[in-house]
Amino acid sequence: MSFICPNCSLPLTQEPNSKNLRCENNHSFDCARQGYYNLLLANQKASKEPGDTSEMLQARNRFLETGKYSFLVRAIGDVISEYLARAELENTAFTLFDCGCGEGYYTRELQKRYWSLPSEYYCIDIAKNGVKMAASRAKLAKQNIEIHTDANTALLSANFAVASSANLPVAGNIFDVFLSVFAPFNETEVARILKPDGIFIRVAPGPNHLFELKQQLYTTPQKHTAPDVPVGFKMLSEQCITNQVKFDNEAQFSDLLYMTPFAYKGMREAKQTLYLPNNNQITAEFFVQVLACG
Repeated sequence: MSFICPNCSLPLTQEPNSKNLRCENNHSFDCARQGYYNLLLANQKASKEPGDTSEMLQARNRFLETGKYSFLVRAIGDVISEYLARAELENTAFTLFDCGCGEGYYTRELQKRYWSLPSEYYCIDIAKNGVKMAASRAKLAKQNIEIHTDANTALLSANFAVASSANLPVAGNIFDVFLSVFAPFNETEVARILKPDGIFIRVAPGPNHLFELKQQLYTTPQKHTAPDVPVGFKMLSEQCITNQVKFDNEAQFSDLLYMTPFAYKGMREAKQTLYLPNNNQITAEFFVQVLACG
């Protein structure tokens, strides 16, 4: 395990006959029954319950589990597969850090894709309820892989913690991939924990992402532009992927609204009358950037 103490940055190790963690300075952290650690210090919190609300997390979980964004999962997986082939890591341990994992959808889906590869996932979010959901569902996903594939799921390991993206409680130079899907990150911390040949996959909204909704909410809706390359990084590749998301019912549309900033942004009057277009479809578009230190 590669967690470090958020108080003193010393390595955290499991206590004898326990899953709880402790450093040499005797700072200790309990393992919750769902299988995660709370490594977020009080002085790292701007509010009592930072991050997404439970309502947003539940809505996002319901929507993503419909598979409407599976095309994004495939795009991320394709980038990782290309990197693994190029770096010739197929027969060695693969490490991924999911920053701002939320309810853990992308980690779970990537685990399904790479169940046969010795791999270790570290997932953090500042929202405690999100990490709790992610850890619980990762256990179920791992059991499901084992039941349906006779896989040696000991090859798969996922570690979850409540933590701040500005102070990542993990050791340096150990991750092949740093993943950020619509999540904040600190470029200095990204560079610190990536291996020298590791990659940073950043997903951001594309120009036309949910533009049909923005047209209803804003007098002059603006299209997204590609995010700038962070200081200390270079762009390896960038693609913009698009898909028309078709809704099966109003509940799915409602979940999409509540999992996005549209739940609290835009004109108040417009939000009360948001409607699904007549074709029951909305544009989902994402920038998928691959960056490296340099």
